[in-house]
Amino acid sequence: MRKLFLILLSLFFCAFFSGNIIVPVSAQIASSAFRDLNIELKKNIATEYAAGDGILIEGKVLDKNSNVLFFLKNVDTEEKIMEVGEVDASGNFRIPVSLPKLPGEYTMIMTSGLSFSTTIYETITLVKKNISENSIASSSQIRPTIVYSNYPYLFFWSNMLGELTIEQWKKSYKKSGEIIILDNIGIQYGNARATLRWYSQDTRSWFTWSGTVYIDRTRDLGGKNLVSLTTLRSIGKMQFRVKKWQKVKPDYFLTTPSGDVIEYQFPKNYIGSDGYLRTDVLIKQSFPIPEIGVYKIETVQNDGYAYFNLPISRVPFWSIKNPLNEDQKTTLRTDKNRISIDTIWTINALRTSLGRSTLVQDKTLTELAQKKAEDMAKYNYLGHVTMEGLGILDFAKSKNIKITSRSVGENVAGWWISDIGLQDLLEESGSHRYNMINPEWKSIGIGYVIQDKKTYIVQIFGN
Repeated sequence: MRKLFLILLSLFFCAFFSGNIIVPVSAQIASSAFRDLNIELKKNIATEYAAGDGILIEGKVLDKNSNVLFFLKNVDTEEKIMEVGEVDASGNFRIPVSLPKLPGEYTMIMTSGLSFSTTIYETITLVKKNISENSIASSSQIRPTIVYSNYPYLFFWSNMLGELTIEQWKKSYKKSGEIIILDNIGIQYGNARATLRWYSQDTRSWFTWSGTVYIDRTRDLGGKNLVSLTTLRSIGKMQFRVKKWQKVKPDYFLTTPSGDVIEYQFPKNYIGSDGYLRTDVLIKQSFPIPEIGVYKIETVQNDGYAYFNLPISRVPFWSIKNPLNEDQKTTLRTDKNRISIDTIWTINALRTSLGRSTLVQDKTLTELAQKKAEDMAKYNYLGHVTMEGLGILDFAKSKNIKITSRSVGENVAGWWISDIGLQDLLEESGSHRYNMINPEWKSIGIGYVIQDKKTYIVQIFGN
């Protein structure tokens, strides 16, 4: 009884971060350069960078728009990149940007919203790396900050440039820039050796830090401002208040470093008469985290959306995205039978890795899942309750589908993304993953529809 909350902007694509240390320059683009497009920069943007670098753009919108668009186009080749940033309640935004790898002159536009039609632009130049190492100092006190957004990244303080080297299984990976995006890195999950070097343009010195870190895939970071998470040895602690207009279910899901999921319930004194968490109390809850590695904790709203889904660990760690390529994310397949086979195989591989029995495809559950996917596509919704207010069992009765299973579980997901991308994201949600690996289930049915280039997928589990 889970639902995936997924928002993807199909009009824009993600750029990958790699490359060189940026060139210190004095020329700057004024903070007011895009004021007529309702953008005020918090720090000036240089007019010259190293090709392939990573930079962080910070500012504030001057209208009430909830998005910011960054656009860059090569003057000669017309190569384009576009990045979208979200605006917080105060109108502030941060956009991590991967600059193109090709040196040259580029037109830059920043605007409030998701589109633009304007003659206002600035020009920046991308050049090859050209910086020499001066003195190298060691510091255990100056460290970069890990920032969680659509792209987890390391942020270095003002006027500092960084370089990250990760060594694992006799392979070495490097990224550099004002920010370092932890995405599209070919390393494995688990322990790795990390070396951070950052260069201060103020002191003309290099600083270094080395240590063992735990690399983890952490993508769904919804609700990071809703809860405080802390650790004390092998105990994790969370503290939060439920917003008055929200209804949060009384259970939470803890995904372990091994990939298993444990379902817990909050104490009864935190649960109201309506069966949901109370909104008039400060909820404090402890839970065991005995393994070394990264856990993910998720609470779920009454509509199936995550209230928050966040990582917690006893050890220092960095997050990376699962390196799905763009074809895997966006290619919309039409062979329903192939998709059903592939999805069941993926779920069974996950169950087998955790010692669970494999699921058998069931004809009745498949029919029900397909009917539900078709209903969501027809009425353009995502949910466990239909537009007529029917849950999955009542929906089955309305379609004259006789369910013999004693109980059923349901995962639904969809948006402008491929079935492979959706499955990958479902596995990252503790509540969805719990359905996939629940030992109670013995059978499964998959429903799949593409309509208006939008994917709808339904997974029905039975016993």
